[in-house]
Amino acid sequence: MGDLYEELFQVLLKEKLNVPESDLEYAVEIRINEETQQRSTDGLIRLANYSGAAQTRLSRLSQIEGVVGMAFEVRSCYQIGDSKRIQADRDLGLSLSRDQIEPIMLIFCHTSLSSPVRRLSDYWTIYEGEHAFDFVYELTEFDLYEFLTQEREIIKNLMDSIFEMM
Repeated sequence: MGDLYEELFQVLLKEKLNVPESDLEYAVEIRINEETQQRSTDGLIRLANYSGAAQTRLSRLSQIEGVVGMAFEVRSCYQIGDSKRIQADRDLGLSLSRDQIEPIMLIFCHTSLSSPVRRLSDYWTIYEGEHAFDFVYELTEFDLYEFLTQEREIIKNLMDSIFEMM
C-alpha cells in the first residue's frame, strides 16, 4: 500500500503542480552512525518555481515561515518502531530543515504507532489519516480519498494478487 500512495502522490505532483521529474525523488545526504547515506523524499516543491496565485496558495500551506520549498515523505501507515528507521527519518527532517525546506510527512492511516509519530513531529510537519487526504486536496486540488474509494475494487484485486504471490 505504501508504494501505491507514494506513486499516486508523485503522479499528482507531476500532473497537478508540474513538479519536474528530477524533484519527484529529491535526494539528500545524511549522516547516520558516522556513515554518510543518501535518502530521498517522495517529492519536492520549490516555491520559486511558482508565481502569483499558485505561489500564494502553496506558501499558505507551509507551516514554517521563510522556507524555499516543501519536501514530502509518504507513508500508508507508520507501523515501524525500529530506532534506526526513526533516526533516519529524524535526520532526513533535520537535513531538509537546514536547507530551508519544510519536511512534511503524509501518513494516510490513523492507526500508526503513536510513539514514533509523536517523536518525529518535532522534526516533520505531520498529517495523519483524513488530515493527510485533506492536505493532498489543498495541495493538488485532487480528491485522493474519493479516487481511492471509487477505485477500491481494482485496488483490492491488485492487493489480493500480490498477497497470493507471497
